[in-house]
Amino acid sequence: MAKDRCFFRIRMSRGLSALFFIMGLAALLTGLDMGFLHLVIPVSEQSSDGGYIFGQWFLIIVGALVSYSGGSNLISPMTLLEATRGGIGMKTRPGFSRTLTRIPWSEIDDIRQGEIRVSSGQQSNAHRSLKIVLRPDSRLQKSSITDATVHWHQGEIDLDSSYFREDLGLLIQVLKILHENPGRYLEVNGDFQAFQRKYPL
Repeated sequence: MAKDRCFFRIRMSRGLSALFFIMGLAALLTGLDMGFLHLVIPVSEQSSDGGYIFGQWFLIIVGALVSYSGGSNLISPMTLLEATRGGIGMKTRPGFSRTLTRIPWSEIDDIRQGEIRVSSGQQSNAHRSLKIVLRPDSRLQKSSITDATVHWHQGEIDLDSSYFREDLGLLIQVLKILHENPGRYLEVNGDFQAFQRKYPL
């Protein structure tokens, strides 16, 4: 799909990216203060303890990664989904990768609302998702991955709706129309709102 025409893109929410950036920066600064700065956390007898040292480096490393991810997405939000004339491109690779996996319309069996379970400590919360169900003969049927934004297992891809701000029900409705007849629209090559303004339902 190198020359494919893009209808619209769904990008990661800037509000959520800002939250990740602040949380990561707070963890990074806490770790640096524990180990080196001592502006708020004073040196104590525990400072040389193995567990204490592990904790400070854990906060520094994780905080740096989370703040970098949040900051980069705040400046240039990551594309989570791209609807094109040839199919759907989805962010299905873990970590900082922005490469999209291309899924032709012909390999998609259904598009609907789904649900994924997200664990936080001892709690498990249900998040609404955009579910893409692949046809049994799809070349991607056996692919499998679990990332913060997407869960892909046994031919079903769930994109967590909490990572984008577009209306999930409306997005599903538009993708279903494109799935049935992508040739009825001209490319917009912008965000979902721009596509909606040009082709209101």
